[in-house]
Amino acid sequence: MSETTAADAIRGDELYRGVLAPLLLGGPLRPVRPIGPSLARRIAALAGVFRCSDSLVQARCEEARLRRARVLAPLDQIPPMDAPQWLLLAAFNDLLQAANPELPSVVAPSRPQKLLRACDVLLSLVPPPADTLGALARHATLGNALDVHRLDTQVRWWTGSALFRGVPPTQRLLAWPDLRRVQISETPVPVEQLPLPGAPRESYLAVLALWLKLNPLTDLATAARSDPPFRWTLPTLTLLGVPAGQRLARRVLAGLNARGEVALERATHELESKAPAAFALATRFLEDRRALAARSA
Repeated sequence: MSETTAADAIRGDELYRGVLAPLLLGGPLRPVRPIGPSLARRIAALAGVFRCSDSLVQARCEEARLRRARVLAPLDQIPPMDAPQWLLLAAFNDLLQAANPELPSVVAPSRPQKLLRACDVLLSLVPPPADTLGALARHATLGNALDVHRLDTQVRWWTGSALFRGVPPTQRLLAWPDLRRVQISETPVPVEQLPLPGAPRESYLAVLALWLKLNPLTDLATAARSDPPFRWTLPTLTLLGVPAGQRLARRVLAGLNARGEVALERATHELESKAPAAFALATRFLEDRRALAARSA
């Protein structure tokens, strides 16, 4: 193994343990240094031979992927992470870093926008899922992405206040809580709301929408999200074009709340004048889904 390949494997291992393992197993997610398209492609090229430095963590992650897939389909095994999943994982890491409160600075205020442009290039390397198994594998690996949140902590005391974004408050501000009338409030900030005021929010949401487009089952599963709003895309409509994809779509939408139902209906009506064939496909899917729900009620 060359020095370059070894260095790429180390970065891949950091990405796996810092981002993927918490997505699958829970616990604090720690984004790694921005990866970018070139390094992401080299890491993805190692997909077939990747071995995590902690074999137990890797075994637990594979078990978690299989459990998640089995919620939607009766599988005995699931394919290992392929190159597109590694690219999506790297893009998600860099998307989180683009919203990192510590990324912009006085000397480099445009760093978030540059990183978002790099994310866009990175995602251009990812093809849509080749089939329903590919879509299921991506969802099994990355389906928890929109459950990630940053915990912001507001500390108030008798003479002032301080806000800590994604980091714990300094202990000195918590000292003598009764005497100083210390009050602490914690606010979870979801992925779609991570950019700070003044940050390139529209660009951030555009990249997040593209990331979801390439992970169609997760796109459907999170249809109730506030931003970016759910819209039918070629990958989600492709799922509806085959019986196996329709079954997966119905199962991933099980338990969708009222907001999500409204989002599906709105997205379908948007197709009526723009893409009649797609409108007919989505309408038929929603009608069949309602009919099945009524029969099982």
